[in-house]
Amino acid sequence: MSQLFIITGPSGVGKSFLIEKVMTLFPDSFVTPPVVTTRPPRAGEQPVDRHFVTVQEFRRMQEEGAFAVADEFQGHWYGFPASAVLPSDKHVIFNTWPAPIPAFMSHASPVFIGMTIPPTHIDLLRRRMERRGDDAVTIARRLKQVQIDMADLAKQASAVNAQGRIFTITDDSTIDTEIIPWITTMIQ
Repeated sequence: MSQLFIITGPSGVGKSFLIEKVMTLFPDSFVTPPVVTTRPPRAGEQPVDRHFVTVQEFRRMQEEGAFAVADEFQGHWYGFPASAVLPSDKHVIFNTWPAPIPAFMSHASPVFIGMTIPPTHIDLLRRRMERRGDDAVTIARRLKQVQIDMADLAKQASAVNAQGRIFTITDDSTIDTEIIPWITTMIQ
């Protein structure tokens, strides 16, 4: 039976990297539906995992019931397709920040994978953002949001651990040595 996997954590912690790994290792087992957002595309961003719309289009889609979960993040709206949480032959994997965790809990017993970092590892996130090409203003704004996201994930820790697990990312190898093996056991 397919499961809904929710990858959650602060910006820059490695959620997208994890999803890329999962999709490479298990291409026949997982699907990652595009998220609808009112955020403008970043420079050079290809709309592979995002569908960019206006606020008016988003509101219309929301009124039509297109989203299982919709939430605002840093002034932009994100909608996770309702069709993606329906039973299918593949596991669904979503990348989200921690605030919408309660909204996802009402959908088919999701499996949560929380990703956090020790407070001493903020420089790891800064380096990842720099490698991604973010400018200094964007990095400062995102690092401020990291603190909020880490606090939100900590508030939801018991719910996440009841339906999944929180992993502490100390370096890039944590994904290969801890998270991927855990996911493998969850889908067998």
